[in-house]
Order: sequence, then C-alpha cells, then structure tokens
Amino acid sequence: GTNFPDNLDFAYCKRVLGNILTGEYDNSPKGEEGVNLAINNISRAIKRGGIFCAVEKVSANFAPFFERRDLKFLFIYHIQRGEINNQGRSTSAIMVGQYLVYYYQKI
Repeated sequence: GTNFPDNLDFAYCKRVLGNILTGEYDNSPKGEEGVNLAINNISRAIKRGGIFCAVEKVSANFAPFFERRDLKFLFIYHIQRGEINNQGRSTSAIMVGQYLVYYYQKI
C-alpha cells in the first residue's frame, strides 16, 4: 500500500518481503517487482536518519533490494529460533528457523 504514515523513525517488518517474493496470499504485484514496490513505499515513509529493519528467512537475500533505494547498509544479523506451531514455540532442533535481520538507515 501507499497509505503509510510519514516521517517514521523506525520501520519493522517480519516475513513480509519473502511472502511478496514468492506470491503467497495471492498478492499482486509479486516477485521482484512486488518486493521493490514494498521497499520503495516503506522507505518513503521513513525520515532521513530513520531505520528500516526487516526479518526474513535465509532462503532469499534481500540486501540488493535495499541497496537500490536511498538506504545505507548498517548490518545484517543471522539468527535462529524455534518456529511457532500449535503448541507454542518449538524447542526441537528440527523446528529451528534460520533468519536474517537487515538494518538499513535512510540517507
């Protein structure tokens, strides 16, 4: 969407970009076009010096998408945590998700 607030200090999204990339939930646009549009819209809502943080599964690298915008790389963390199932957060080693946490600053 384009109805984001203006002048945000911090924008956070979790597992949004991956779903757009793969076309989950029958969203349109999808794929790379959809990811670029989402990042552009979120970036426009962040004020200069503000932070954009995204948490995504490691199955895709979103760094090149961020770097096409007016966003400066700060750091990327690799984290792992138990996935949530019908009994809560799993502690099983089999159910551990691998994620990348992207931090970029609006320039």
